[in-house]
Amino acid sequence: MMSVTKKYAVGLFIAVLSISTGFADEADDLKRIDVAWADYIVELASSGELIRQQEFSNSVINRFEGYRAVMAIASVGYANLLFTDRDTPEYLPDFGPLVNYCAPAPSYKYGMFHLDPNGVYRVRGYRGDAELIDFQQQAGWYGENEGANQIVTKVNITFDKIDTGVDEGGYYEFTLSNKKQPGHWWKLEDQANALFIREFFVDFNTRPRSATFHIDRIDAPSKKSTAVTDVDDAVFRLNALKRAQNYLNLCLRMGNSFPEGDNKVREERYDQGGGQIDQRYFQARYNVDKDEALIVEWPVPEQCRFWSFALYNDYWQVLNYGNRQVHLNSAMVDLDSNGIATMVISHQDPGVQNWIDVDGHNTGIFLGRAKICGKASIPTMRKVKYNDLERVLPAGMKKVTGEERLKQLAVRREHYLHRYSR
Repeated sequence: MMSVTKKYAVGLFIAVLSISTGFADEADDLKRIDVAWADYIVELASSGELIRQQEFSNSVINRFEGYRAVMAIASVGYANLLFTDRDTPEYLPDFGPLVNYCAPAPSYKYGMFHLDPNGVYRVRGYRGDAELIDFQQQAGWYGENEGANQIVTKVNITFDKIDTGVDEGGYYEFTLSNKKQPGHWWKLEDQANALFIREFFVDFNTRPRSATFHIDRIDAPSKKSTAVTDVDDAVFRLNALKRAQNYLNLCLRMGNSFPEGDNKVREERYDQGGGQIDQRYFQARYNVDKDEALIVEWPVPEQCRFWSFALYNDYWQVLNYGNRQVHLNSAMVDLDSNGIATMVISHQDPGVQNWIDVDGHNTGIFLGRAKICGKASIPTMRKVKYNDLERVLPAGMKKVTGEERLKQLAVRREHYLHRYSR
């Protein structure tokens, strides 16, 4: 029996034929674009079929969030592949509460610029209030090439380690290029064609101002028009959109990517997929019922610039961190006298400071990040009955009343709104 996706593909193919005469004439530019578009729509429909195939897509919440994740991937491809112009780069918001795909960190605000590796760019703006800003130069973006390594991270460096020329008012300006330039300058690494920016917002008891980033190409005059007029360029962009959708389907399968079983933490590296070179990643698929809880323990390294733990659904979409305590970071967690972070993951609020709320999700992904850390062990995770928590948790854990929790959530939301200027 023909699958829904194949039926859809046949229908699209017939539709392309019906609107184009002389289909065999491959030189017809419009037909080439039509076919590339039809191929993308087939890939998009295949992503929907992938959702239906997942074992965990067996409830209203998981089926709906699966389709939502498909559209998040489509939206990021739309922004990064159909509109980019490396002669007139623009700041593209990437990852986060709306562009929610492939595990955004709740403590970060993300942005992307697409660049020409041979270009000379003026970078300027306002430093803002983030405790840390990471600049990542990378070669490639999803869909721009074929193969497993879609993105190769070339360098991660923090704002304070670059000659940005930042003044006392927080304003900065420097040149970015592959050859040394007069004045404040930062080297654009070989083959690097994208600048990925992460602002780290650690203390949520603040009303932060985000940084601003403006990049202009200064070694060549701007084009009179940025319209896509070349058929090869148009077809490449649409084909790249298809490849990106296909590649990022890995996020839709994430809940089935733990052969070792649920509630077992492992370490990962993601610098071949857009992750940070100087950051360690710990992840597990969590599984917890309403009458259960998970206890996570992690000895915090003495030297660690930043660390956090967050929850995601089975499609690697971060849970609602603007309104729920679905993550904790290094400024939020209360450590014991031995420097150990003990956290509780559960449906019900256990009344402790170090609670991570599953926000109605029995299953999902647990992901930890440790930035510029010394020697760090892999966190442990164990399941207990919720009613046994008081007995098994370490003595002296900081308590939180219901009223105090409501105040924490209000402060969290206020920070979130200021970060995204809403």
